[in-house]
Amino acid sequence: MLLESLKVGWILTIFILLFLWFPGRLFSRRVNRGTSLGIAGNWTRMVLFAVIGIFILSKLRVLTALAIGFILLIAFALVYLYRIDWKFGALNSKVQRTVVQFVRNLETSSFKLSSLRSNAAASDSAEEQRFSQRWPELLKERGIPILCVLAAVTIAAILRYADAWSELRFNHVEQYDYLLRARELILNVHPTGRPFVFPSLIATTSLVSAVDPIYVTRFLSALIGVLLVLALGAFLQASMRVSLASAVAMYCLGSAAFPPAAEPTLVPTSLVQKIFELFALSSPATTQGSSEFELGLVFVLLGLAFVAEWHWTPHKDSLVDIACSVILTGLISPFLLVLFAIAAVMLLFRPKLAPVGFVLFGFEAAVYARLSPGTSITNDVFMTLPVAAAIAAGWFLAVVITMIRSDLGRRAEPLLLASCLLVAAIWFRPHRLVSQPLEYDSAARQTQDIANKFAAQKWVVVAPVEQFPETLGFGGYEDLADFVSKNRSQVASRDFHFASTAQDLFIYVEKKPFQVFDREPLSVPFAVLTDATYRSYRSPAGRASLESDALQLCESYRQNHSDMEVYFKDENLQIYRVHRDDALKAAAQEARAE
Repeated sequence: MLLESLKVGWILTIFILLFLWFPGRLFSRRVNRGTSLGIAGNWTRMVLFAVIGIFILSKLRVLTALAIGFILLIAFALVYLYRIDWKFGALNSKVQRTVVQFVRNLETSSFKLSSLRSNAAASDSAEEQRFSQRWPELLKERGIPILCVLAAVTIAAILRYADAWSELRFNHVEQYDYLLRARELILNVHPTGRPFVFPSLIATTSLVSAVDPIYVTRFLSALIGVLLVLALGAFLQASMRVSLASAVAMYCLGSAAFPPAAEPTLVPTSLVQKIFELFALSSPATTQGSSEFELGLVFVLLGLAFVAEWHWTPHKDSLVDIACSVILTGLISPFLLVLFAIAAVMLLFRPKLAPVGFVLFGFEAAVYARLSPGTSITNDVFMTLPVAAAIAAGWFLAVVITMIRSDLGRRAEPLLLASCLLVAAIWFRPHRLVSQPLEYDSAARQTQDIANKFAAQKWVVVAPVEQFPETLGFGGYEDLADFVSKNRSQVASRDFHFASTAQDLFIYVEKKPFQVFDREPLSVPFAVLTDATYRSYRSPAGRASLESDALQLCESYRQNHSDMEVYFKDENLQIYRVHRDDALKAAAQEARAE
């Protein structure tokens, strides 16, 4: 647990330094702009900068940590030269003064004293005094909304990091795609293709932090969920300007505090049944978007917040941030780009009605996609429902506060806050988000253990498809279903050896087949039913049959060969290891050639 805490702390520290601290030094200082939106704008620009840089470096096949550091250094130097009007003489003089001062400090051993003097001088400046006086005044005037926002973000962080902290396996199938794409980018293969934005963040953070992408994917996926909650609050605050309503919407989204979904009883066929399934069976409490799509929603919400900011106080920085948000949104999802355009147009004319446009378009698109299965709109539209529902709750509360504020004055927000707390405590309590893991946690941990213990590219893992992105770049991989189908009729012979040139072969067999679904779905499309991955690994019956055949194959081979042993076993998983010496490897190569 301590190691996991250090690892997540290190990953988040590197992410904050790269995407929050560094852009604050890289881009020009904002004027007449809120601190939160200024930070969000810098982050948006830095993400776009990182995505473009990762694409170029991977395309040129020179993506390394050294290359990323070199580009960051060059960017910082160019920005600094721009700020001093490209006066190289001034830069040379400043470097000389810095070096001379450094040497003098070394000679006098006055590092500590000079640091104390500089800190004291800085604290005495008028700017620092104004900053120190502003916070007590801000807490006095808006202490309740600030505490509500902090509570909502804390709850969202706890729920998001609960699984990532305790388990190495992923909770959603899309995360394996992100890991695979990140590893491909790091290995400089397949630089194009979707998803791209979130894997670029994974690859950048992994290279700079020197942490395996599997850990970075876990913790950044949780962080994206927290950023989505913050972006929702920024959008509602910029458009409605009611802090308590923003905090309530953030709580609804971050804690999944929505009515629970009903249990399905039949396959919907009529129009009424399909609409009922959408709103009752697909509750926002059980709906969670993929990290790439959630990242797209973050850019949509932040872009709308920048549009609202430009509407109230026009500034060129807002326009630049809007452009960056639009580009990143388009890279992730064309549907989100349409959603952004509709809400932005409403925001420019009537800012307080923009949340209504977001909600209506989100639910209308979901209804259309549900009633028209052959449409080009993907299932991602359903992932906007939790955000749309949270926006609806925040907008409604903002309207109520605006209506009663004239009558109750300062007592309006405390009374509504007490009412919201009562409702949340009785009906809408926080609960963990629905997850759908695809493997045992011990399988993911043993793969990492093998990658750390054995020489790279000297071993092969035979396992379900989830192990492929986990092994890419470290060792080989072979599909378990193909392996069983190819070898089960020959293992009884003593002269037979597996046709592999690797020094070590690890075969993953589940003694208790992992169940992705609690039960078989009521209806499965024909294309899914005939898919080899679904048939072998997603279907409970298909996976149970495959694992039974794999166990029988391994035990039969083990009885007739001395080069196989049980490498790992627990109550769910058993891993067989086949160790080859040079003679056996040569024989296997000859057999494979024949």
